[in-house]
Amino acid sequence: MRVAGWVAAGALLAALGVAGASAQPAASNAASALRFQNFHMGMSIAEARATAPGSWTQDGDAHDAALTGGPQLSVGGRSYSPVLQFGETGLNGIIYASGFTTPSPQECSDAAVAAAAGFEVSTGALNGAPAPWELGTPSNTAHAGSASSLRFYPPDQDNFTNGYANKRGALFVELRSRFGANVDQNGDVGASHCVITVAMEADPMPALAGHWQADAPSAADLAHAQPLANPQWAAQPSADDFARFFPTIADSHHIEGRAVVDCLVQADGTLKCAVSSETPTNLGFGQAAVDIMHLYRVAPPGDGSSVTGRLVHKAISFRSS
Repeated sequence: MRVAGWVAAGALLAALGVAGASAQPAASNAASALRFQNFHMGMSIAEARATAPGSWTQDGDAHDAALTGGPQLSVGGRSYSPVLQFGETGLNGIIYASGFTTPSPQECSDAAVAAAAGFEVSTGALNGAPAPWELGTPSNTAHAGSASSLRFYPPDQDNFTNGYANKRGALFVELRSRFGANVDQNGDVGASHCVITVAMEADPMPALAGHWQADAPSAADLAHAQPLANPQWAAQPSADDFARFFPTIADSHHIEGRAVVDCLVQADGTLKCAVSSETPTNLGFGQAAVDIMHLYRVAPPGDGSSVTGRLVHKAISFRSS
């Protein structure tokens, strides 16, 4: 599941047809554990289709599929279209999205506040602490409903203004607003638009905690190892490998990163590594660096000497394609 923004604005708008406004009241079903409305995490595609027979359209196969076209929710005066995402274990993500064209960033912010107040009735208050992918310092905050709060950040590298609110728990709920204009390959700037997504999935935060320590060399072993400068590689990862190991949440938010690892060379040329540093933190770049180092192999020196137990210090950068 790619959290909260996760579907590009252009694709969302295409799927939505730029959803129009509606004055109906917000949905009011109480959410429990891993359930929202008629959906629960782990349900099958067939079960999801049965919630609104004949209305859903499927894209992809049973192991990586999305359902679109289901009944919309009317929240905060706007219609939100559902996207259900499925993996090996069934439903793993729910996204409700609305988009509209506007020259006004304030109109987009106001729509996000209205959305937070409306969804709060079903999800509970969206008042969680900033998620790891919220980079920088908010330029503005706003309260919504009875207890929800939103954070709005300065324009990002693509000149889009992003707003966030979330609810932590077994079911992680995140509202994101995104305002700006796309620039085509010729440099022409399109009309400004606002996209608001409300995404739900099983809490992703535990997965962001690195598990590299389980197989990592000890600090003492690293401290006593003799450095190996300019190792020769018998095998290295490809560009496709780097794309495959790019941390999912960072990738979906277009966040680039870097990690530095310290590794000990094994007898077969493989490496066991520990994370020295990662930037930004808590987005999975350290774990991704450790994982991709498994694809490196150190070539034996031509003079017949051994490199087993030598220290390799390496920086790994992850760049968006």
